[in-house]
Amino acid sequence: MHCYALPAAIDKISASTGLIVTIEDHRFKETFGGRLSHSIENWSVEKIKRAGADAVKALVWYRPDADAEVISHQKNYVETIGRECHHLDIAFVLELLVYPFSLNTDITSDYVKFPEKLPELVLQSVSEFTHPRFGVDLLKLESPLFASSLPECDGSLSHLKAQTVFNEMGRLCSAANIPWVMLSAGVSSEQFYRVMEYAYAAGANGFLAGRSIWWDAMQHFPSLEKCAEQLQEQGGTAFRGLDELTSRAASAWHADYSSLKNINVEGQFCATYL
Repeated sequence: MHCYALPAAIDKISASTGLIVTIEDHRFKETFGGRLSHSIENWSVEKIKRAGADAVKALVWYRPDADAEVISHQKNYVETIGRECHHLDIAFVLELLVYPFSLNTDITSDYVKFPEKLPELVLQSVSEFTHPRFGVDLLKLESPLFASSLPECDGSLSHLKAQTVFNEMGRLCSAANIPWVMLSAGVSSEQFYRVMEYAYAAGANGFLAGRSIWWDAMQHFPSLEKCAEQLQEQGGTAFRGLDELTSRAASAWHADYSSLKNINVEGQFCATYL
């Protein structure tokens, strides 16, 4: 996708606007033991930085109950990207998605709902990749519960029970001092707004959404005029609602420089810099 989006957008993006560019190939390798990720051919962290990006994004399909070889491959893939981002001093955004095994559903490269997607799979994935060895600067996370099943935030028992799951996600990220945002996974704009209410109550720092904002408008393609019209109306309304909610309820993230107070010898900072 970067082959089309980046060339079309690069001269339209303000220098004050952050640019995140993806590195992974959406065509993952499907095996009976799980999905194997790899980078786009002839694309790298170095090229992404040279293109003017502020961050590298990697979408990694992950299941903690996948085969050991698959888990090892996925972790090594993430660790390699994190190491290269650190070396080239560019931010690393990791997007984690739980997926169905190939025997359970038709194989697709898109995000799909599946019955055995348990909150534990999402939370354990987050727990594993908050380890410092992966060098993640920002986590882009999916809802641990189906958006369509989330009750209203009305203080009811069902609301408070669902909130505890989001709270655990927030606790994991907070303990690792890694900011986190939510992805929309293509749910309706109304459902994603509900997800963000839960996420912000758990300490989320923002959202990185796509289809929940522009999907309906794209159904008018190839009529670009109709696409643009609905983007302005329905898409704009959805974005403004999320923006208002973010301004009101999101947690601002601040870098933690407390460890610098322990530096008292010349050269100690350079020796311990991560």
